[in-house]
Amino acid sequence: PGAPCALPWGRSASAAARGATSVTTTATKIIATNLASRRKVIVQNLGSKDMFFGHNNSVTTANGIKVSSGSSVEIEFGPSLDVYGITASGTADARYLEVA
Repeated sequence: PGAPCALPWGRSASAAARGATSVTTTATKIIATNLASRRKVIVQNLGSKDMFFGHNNSVTTANGIKVSSGSSVEIEFGPSLDVYGITASGTADARYLEVA
């Protein structure tokens, strides 16, 4: 707890959560428990393999949004949507930050 922090998109965050997940060739839930009242998610790929993400476990490398090795993506994802990732081969080191 503490004072809300200012975010680059012009709003203050009232809550935040972060974590790390290893993403493999099987659709992997990146965020185990979604933050209540979540507005935004940042997903970062610190691994050496490209990662693809989507909103459910049917994500594939053909239909997912690509997060290249060493890059990140910021999206508006409400708390009712899950975040899953998958790789074509190997393992990606996924990091996330959720804000409400």
